[in-house]
Amino acid sequence: MLNRNGELLSASQERQQALSDADHLAILHAIWTAETTPARHQRCTSLLGAALPPEYRQEPTHRAKWLWRTLRTAELAGLDARQLLTDALGERDLVGARDVHAVIDARIRRRTGPLVPLPAGPWSDQLPPIADPARRAYTAQVAAMMDARKQRIGEHAATTAIPWAVSILGPVPDDPAARLTWQQRASSIGAYRELASYENPSDPIGHEPATSTPDLRAACCASLKMPMKAALTVPMWGCVEAPQPGWLRGLGGDGAGGCGRGAGYVSVTSVTAARAACSSTMAFPVA
Repeated sequence: MLNRNGELLSASQERQQALSDADHLAILHAIWTAETTPARHQRCTSLLGAALPPEYRQEPTHRAKWLWRTLRTAELAGLDARQLLTDALGERDLVGARDVHAVIDARIRRRTGPLVPLPAGPWSDQLPPIADPARRAYTAQVAAMMDARKQRIGEHAATTAIPWAVSILGPVPDDPAARLTWQQRASSIGAYRELASYENPSDPIGHEPATSTPDLRAACCASLKMPMKAALTVPMWGCVEAPQPGWLRGLGGDGAGGCGRGAGYVSVTSVTAARAACSSTMAFPVA
Protein backbone atom coordinates (compact mmCIF):
# COMPACT_ATOMS: atom_id res chain seq x y z
CA MET A 1 0.00 0.00 0.00
CA LEU A 2 1.23 3.50 -0.82
CA ASN A 3 0.60 6.62 1.23
CA ARG A 4 -0.48 9.94 -0.22
CA ASN A 5 3.11 10.74 -1.11
CA GLY A 6 3.60 7.50 -2.97
CA GLU A 7 5.74 5.91 -0.25
CA LEU A 8 5.44 2.20 0.52
CA LEU A 9 3.86 1.56 3.93
CA SER A 10 4.51 -1.29 6.35
CA ALA A 11 1.62 -3.44 7.62
CA SER A 12 1.36 -1.44 10.85
CA GLN A 13 1.51 1.83 8.92
CA GLU A 14 -1.23 0.57 6.62
CA ARG A 15 -3.46 -0.08 9.62
CA GLN A 16 -2.82 3.39 11.04
CA GLN A 17 -3.50 4.95 7.63
CA ALA A 18 -6.82 3.10 7.48
CA LEU A 19 -7.75 4.46 10.90
CA SER A 20 -6.83 8.01 9.96
CA ASP A 21 -9.19 7.75 6.97
CA ALA A 22 -12.07 6.27 8.99
CA ASP A 23 -14.52 8.18 11.15
CA HIS A 24 -17.64 6.20 10.41
CA LEU A 25 -18.88 3.27 12.47
CA ALA A 26 -19.54 1.03 9.46
CA ILE A 27 -15.93 1.45 8.35
CA LEU A 28 -14.48 1.13 11.84
CA HIS A 29 -16.64 -1.90 12.55
CA ALA A 30 -15.44 -3.57 9.37
CA ILE A 31 -11.87 -3.10 10.64
CA TRP A 32 -12.86 -4.31 14.11
CA THR A 33 -14.53 -7.42 12.67
CA ALA A 34 -11.49 -8.27 10.56
CA GLU A 35 -9.23 -8.01 13.61
CA THR A 36 -11.44 -9.78 16.18
CA THR A 37 -13.08 -12.57 14.18
CA PRO A 38 -9.98 -14.79 13.90
CA ALA A 39 -9.43 -14.57 17.66
CA ARG A 40 -13.06 -15.44 18.39
CA HIS A 41 -12.99 -18.37 15.98
CA GLN A 42 -9.78 -19.65 17.55
CA ARG A 43 -11.37 -19.48 20.99
CA CYS A 44 -14.40 -21.42 19.72
CA THR A 45 -12.11 -24.01 18.14
CA SER A 46 -10.30 -24.43 21.46
CA LEU A 47 -13.55 -24.75 23.42
CA LEU A 48 -14.88 -27.37 21.04
CA GLY A 49 -11.60 -29.28 20.99
CA ALA A 50 -11.59 -29.47 24.78
CA ALA A 51 -15.18 -30.68 24.90
CA LEU A 52 -15.02 -33.26 22.07
CA PRO A 53 -13.93 -36.86 22.67
CA PRO A 54 -10.63 -37.45 20.82
CA GLU A 55 -12.17 -39.80 18.25
CA TYR A 56 -14.52 -37.07 17.00
CA ARG A 57 -12.03 -34.24 16.64
CA GLN A 58 -11.64 -33.13 13.03
CA GLU A 59 -10.44 -30.17 11.04
CA PRO A 60 -13.12 -27.46 10.73
CA THR A 61 -15.08 -27.62 7.49
CA HIS A 62 -16.70 -24.66 5.77
CA ARG A 63 -19.77 -25.34 7.93
CA ALA A 64 -17.81 -24.58 11.10
CA LYS A 65 -18.55 -20.88 10.56
CA TRP A 66 -22.22 -21.66 11.25
CA LEU A 67 -21.31 -23.06 14.66
CA TRP A 68 -19.02 -20.12 15.46
CA ARG A 69 -21.84 -17.73 14.53
CA THR A 70 -24.31 -19.65 16.68
CA LEU A 71 -21.94 -19.48 19.64
CA ARG A 72 -21.40 -15.75 19.08
CA THR A 73 -25.15 -15.20 18.99
CA ALA A 74 -25.56 -17.17 22.21
CA GLU A 75 -22.83 -15.26 24.02
CA LEU A 76 -24.36 -11.94 22.94
CA ALA A 77 -27.57 -13.20 24.57
CA GLY A 78 -25.72 -13.88 27.82
CA LEU A 79 -25.29 -17.67 27.46
CA ASP A 80 -22.08 -19.58 28.14
CA ALA A 81 -20.53 -21.10 25.00
CA ARG A 82 -18.62 -23.76 26.92
CA GLN A 83 -21.77 -24.97 28.65
CA LEU A 84 -23.73 -24.97 25.39
CA LEU A 85 -21.11 -27.20 23.77
CA THR A 86 -21.08 -29.52 26.78
CA ASP A 87 -24.87 -29.84 26.77
CA ALA A 88 -25.00 -30.44 23.01
CA LEU A 89 -22.39 -33.18 23.22
CA GLY A 90 -24.13 -34.76 26.20
CA GLU A 91 -27.39 -35.02 24.29
CA ARG A 92 -26.17 -38.20 22.55
CA ASP A 93 -23.04 -39.50 20.89
CA LEU A 94 -21.79 -38.46 17.47
CA VAL A 95 -21.66 -41.90 15.87
CA GLY A 96 -22.33 -41.55 12.15
CA ALA A 97 -21.92 -37.76 12.09
CA ARG A 98 -20.26 -36.79 8.81
CA ASP A 99 -19.74 -33.18 9.89
CA VAL A 100 -19.37 -32.79 13.64
CA HIS A 101 -19.53 -28.98 13.53
CA ALA A 102 -22.83 -28.98 11.62
CA VAL A 103 -24.38 -31.54 13.96
CA ILE A 104 -23.40 -29.62 17.10
CA ASP A 105 -24.60 -26.36 15.56
CA ALA A 106 -28.00 -27.88 14.83
CA ARG A 107 -28.27 -29.26 18.37
CA ILE A 108 -27.46 -25.91 19.97
CA ARG A 109 -29.89 -24.00 17.78
CA ARG A 110 -32.62 -26.50 18.52
CA ARG A 111 -31.99 -26.26 22.27
CA THR A 112 -31.81 -22.46 22.47
CA GLY A 113 -34.39 -21.43 19.89
CA PRO A 114 -34.43 -17.79 18.75
CA LEU A 115 -32.24 -15.65 20.99
CA VAL A 116 -32.56 -11.98 21.87
CA PRO A 117 -29.17 -10.30 22.35
CA LEU A 118 -28.48 -8.25 25.43
CA PRO A 119 -27.65 -4.59 24.80
CA ALA A 120 -24.04 -4.42 23.71
CA GLY A 121 -21.63 -2.57 26.00
CA PRO A 122 -18.71 -0.40 24.89
CA TRP A 123 -16.52 -1.94 22.22
CA SER A 124 -13.56 -1.35 24.51
CA ASP A 125 -15.08 -3.95 26.89
CA GLN A 126 -15.55 -6.52 24.10
CA LEU A 127 -11.91 -6.98 23.10
CA PRO A 128 -11.21 -10.72 22.65
CA PRO A 129 -7.84 -12.28 23.50
CA ILE A 130 -5.42 -11.43 20.67
CA ALA A 131 -1.99 -12.99 20.96
CA ASP A 132 -0.01 -10.45 18.97
CA PRO A 133 0.62 -7.36 21.17
CA ALA A 134 0.73 -4.95 18.24
CA ARG A 135 -2.56 -6.19 16.80
CA ARG A 136 -4.13 -6.19 20.26
CA ALA A 137 -3.12 -2.57 20.78
CA TYR A 138 -4.37 -1.65 17.32
CA THR A 139 -7.73 -3.35 17.92
CA ALA A 140 -8.07 -1.58 21.27
CA GLN A 141 -7.46 1.70 19.45
CA VAL A 142 -10.22 0.85 16.96
CA ALA A 143 -12.58 0.05 19.84
CA ALA A 144 -11.84 3.38 21.54
CA MET A 145 -12.49 5.22 18.27
CA MET A 146 -15.84 3.46 17.89
CA ASP A 147 -16.87 4.33 21.44
CA ALA A 148 -15.89 7.97 20.86
CA ARG A 149 -17.76 8.06 17.54
CA LYS A 150 -20.90 6.73 19.20
CA GLN A 151 -20.71 9.45 21.83
CA ARG A 152 -20.31 12.16 19.19
CA ILE A 153 -23.34 10.88 17.32
CA GLY A 154 -25.45 11.39 20.44
CA GLU A 155 -23.98 14.85 21.02
CA HIS A 156 -24.74 15.86 17.44
CA ALA A 157 -28.32 14.55 17.70
CA ALA A 158 -28.91 16.60 20.86
CA THR A 159 -27.32 19.74 19.43
CA THR A 160 -29.26 19.68 16.16
CA ALA A 161 -32.49 17.98 17.34
CA ILE A 162 -32.11 15.68 14.36
CA PRO A 163 -35.54 14.48 13.10
CA TRP A 164 -35.05 10.71 13.43
CA ALA A 165 -34.08 11.12 17.10
CA VAL A 166 -36.91 13.52 17.94
CA SER A 167 -39.42 11.22 16.23
CA ILE A 168 -38.68 8.40 18.64
CA LEU A 169 -37.35 10.13 21.78
CA GLY A 170 -39.35 13.32 21.72
CA PRO A 171 -37.96 16.87 21.91
CA VAL A 172 -34.52 17.44 23.40
CA PRO A 173 -35.07 18.30 27.09
CA ASP A 174 -33.84 21.59 28.56
CA ASP A 175 -32.94 20.05 31.91
CA PRO A 176 -29.22 19.09 31.81
CA ALA A 177 -29.67 15.65 33.40
CA ALA A 178 -32.62 14.78 31.18
CA ARG A 179 -30.75 16.09 28.15
CA LEU A 180 -27.78 13.82 28.93
CA THR A 181 -30.10 10.80 29.20
CA TRP A 182 -31.75 11.75 25.88
CA GLN A 183 -28.31 12.12 24.29
CA GLN A 184 -27.20 8.67 25.50
CA ARG A 185 -30.33 7.09 24.09
CA ALA A 186 -29.82 8.86 20.78
CA SER A 187 -26.22 7.68 20.65
CA SER A 188 -27.33 4.03 20.79
CA ILE A 189 -29.92 4.50 18.07
CA GLY A 190 -27.57 6.60 15.94
CA ALA A 191 -24.75 4.09 16.34
CA TYR A 192 -26.98 1.33 15.02
CA ARG A 193 -28.07 3.49 12.09
CA GLU A 194 -24.47 4.17 11.15
CA LEU A 195 -23.40 0.54 11.59
CA ALA A 196 -26.23 -0.54 9.29
CA SER A 197 -25.70 2.38 6.88
CA TYR A 198 -29.38 3.20 7.45
CA GLU A 199 -30.15 6.78 6.50
CA ASN A 200 -33.93 7.24 6.44
CA PRO A 201 -34.31 10.70 8.02
CA SER A 202 -37.72 10.03 9.57
CA ASP A 203 -37.64 6.29 10.32
CA PRO A 204 -35.23 5.78 13.23
CA ILE A 205 -34.42 2.07 13.05
CA GLY A 206 -36.00 0.24 10.13
CA HIS A 207 -36.28 -3.53 9.90
CA GLU A 208 -34.71 -6.08 12.20
CA PRO A 209 -31.25 -7.16 10.98
CA ALA A 210 -30.69 -10.65 9.62
CA THR A 211 -29.77 -13.44 12.04
CA SER A 212 -26.52 -13.88 10.10
CA THR A 213 -25.27 -10.61 11.62
CA PRO A 214 -25.36 -11.17 15.41
CA ASP A 215 -23.29 -8.10 16.31
CA LEU A 216 -25.52 -5.83 14.23
CA ARG A 217 -28.56 -7.38 15.89
CA ALA A 218 -27.03 -6.66 19.30
CA ALA A 219 -26.57 -3.00 18.33
CA CYS A 220 -30.16 -2.88 17.11
CA CYS A 221 -31.37 -4.46 20.34
CA ALA A 222 -29.47 -1.85 22.35
CA SER A 223 -31.34 0.89 20.48
CA LEU A 224 -34.69 -0.87 20.83
CA LYS A 225 -34.31 -1.24 24.60
CA MET A 226 -34.04 2.52 25.05
CA PRO A 227 -37.16 4.05 26.65
CA MET A 228 -39.13 5.80 23.92
CA LYS A 229 -41.96 8.28 23.66
CA ALA A 230 -45.65 7.58 22.98
CA ALA A 231 -45.82 4.81 25.61
CA LEU A 232 -43.79 2.57 23.31
CA THR A 233 -41.94 -0.27 24.98
CA VAL A 234 -39.97 -3.04 23.33
CA PRO A 235 -39.69 -5.86 25.88
CA MET A 236 -38.26 -8.31 23.35
CA TRP A 237 -38.07 -8.95 19.64
CA GLY A 238 -41.14 -10.64 18.25
CA CYS A 239 -43.70 -8.61 20.19
CA VAL A 240 -43.82 -4.83 20.30
CA GLU A 241 -46.43 -3.13 22.42
CA ALA A 242 -48.92 -0.80 20.73
CA PRO A 243 -49.44 2.00 19.90
CA GLN A 244 -47.52 1.33 16.72
CA PRO A 245 -45.28 4.21 15.62
CA GLY A 246 -44.59 4.84 11.96
CA TRP A 247 -41.24 3.05 12.02
CA LEU A 248 -42.94 -0.24 12.97
CA ARG A 249 -45.72 -0.17 10.38
CA GLY A 250 -45.28 -2.45 7.44
CA LEU A 251 -43.10 -5.00 9.24
CA GLY A 252 -45.56 -7.80 8.76
CA GLY A 253 -47.82 -7.23 11.77
CA ASP A 254 -51.60 -7.43 11.76
CA GLY A 255 -52.45 -5.84 15.09
CA ALA A 256 -52.45 -9.08 17.06
CA GLY A 257 -49.29 -10.05 15.23
CA GLY A 258 -49.53 -13.78 15.83
CA CYS A 259 -47.72 -13.30 19.14
CA GLY A 260 -50.41 -14.93 21.19
CA ARG A 261 -50.61 -11.83 23.34
CA GLY A 262 -53.88 -10.40 22.11
CA ALA A 263 -54.79 -7.18 20.35
CA GLY A 264 -52.45 -4.26 20.49
CA TYR A 265 -49.29 -6.15 19.58
CA VAL A 266 -47.49 -6.38 16.28
CA SER A 267 -45.18 -9.19 15.28
CA VAL A 268 -41.81 -7.94 14.07
CA THR A 269 -40.72 -10.75 11.79
CA SER A 270 -39.57 -9.06 8.61
CA VAL A 271 -35.85 -9.47 8.05
CA THR A 272 -33.74 -7.57 5.60
CA ALA A 273 -30.19 -8.38 4.64
CA ALA A 274 -27.66 -6.39 6.63
CA ARG A 275 -26.61 -3.32 4.73
CA ALA A 276 -23.11 -3.46 3.33
CA ALA A 277 -20.61 -1.79 5.61
CA CYS A 278 -19.03 1.32 4.18
CA SER A 279 -21.66 1.60 1.44
CA SER A 280 -22.49 5.17 2.29
CA THR A 281 -21.60 8.04 4.58
CA MET A 282 -23.57 9.92 7.16
CA ALA A 283 -25.76 12.72 5.94
CA PHE A 284 -24.29 15.04 8.56
CA PRO A 285 -20.74 15.76 9.72
CA VAL A 286 -19.72 14.85 13.28
CA ALA A 287 -16.51 16.62 14.14
